[in-house]
Amino acid sequence: MSKKHVFKSGDYFALGINRNRYVLGRVLLNIEEECEGSNLIDYEKSTFYKSYCALGNAILIELYDNILENAVLPESPLNIAIPYVFVDNTAIDRELWLYLGNKDVDPLSMDFPEIVMFEIGKGYCFTRGEISIRLKGEEQYWTDKLAFARTPPEIQNSLAIRNYILYRKGMFQDIYELVGLPNFPIEKFKRFFGDLKYEPELRKEIYSNIEEDPHQSYYEMALKHGHDIRRFFTIGKQKGSQ
Repeated sequence: MSKKHVFKSGDYFALGINRNRYVLGRVLLNIEEECEGSNLIDYEKSTFYKSYCALGNAILIELYDNILENAVLPESPLNIAIPYVFVDNTAIDRELWLYLGNKDVDPLSMDFPEIVMFEIGKGYCFTRGEISIRLKGEEQYWTDKLAFARTPPEIQNSLAIRNYILYRKGMFQDIYELVGLPNFPIEKFKRFFGDLKYEPELRKEIYSNIEEDPHQSYYEMALKHGHDIRRFFTIGKQKGSQ
């Protein structure tokens, strides 16, 4: 019996639809395999850990606007359809992600979902990866303003994630077949919620509130707050390859 592949940063994968067709994705960071257990995170203080690691084996991926006719990495250019989304390891546990190859992830170009979450003792905080900054202002104002983002970031099911690509491609019948319910409200796959990048006006207000430049890269912003993401791509990759 072959050993189950341990997915790590840079790994491309194919996830089946039906009739030998696949959606294509790439792992950007496997939290459990590349961040935990290496003394790189302060588990007591880290919002990063509370948000992602504590919810299970969260895996940060990107999905491409490609429908593959076979499980082979295409030579044609890949267009990113959904960047920076966390998924669980359901598909991996069931060995439904097919490994297609690897291309190193550039940590300087990495990013994370931007959310607002309520932290006990701090109040509402802007969260982006390891960055956590308390929002200024009355708590009630943010309660009303940010009702959609009052919980930790949603981790998508790693099987259902393919439906977002199918919806973008207008492949509605394929979604119904995968879900198995003819009247399922497939409109839920039209867009993501809870990431400020999809709420430009709200994002602008929040960045003004925390007095940060909304155009700076995650690497630049995190470094200012004492977090260097590059450490996950050195020790983490060594662990993932063992």
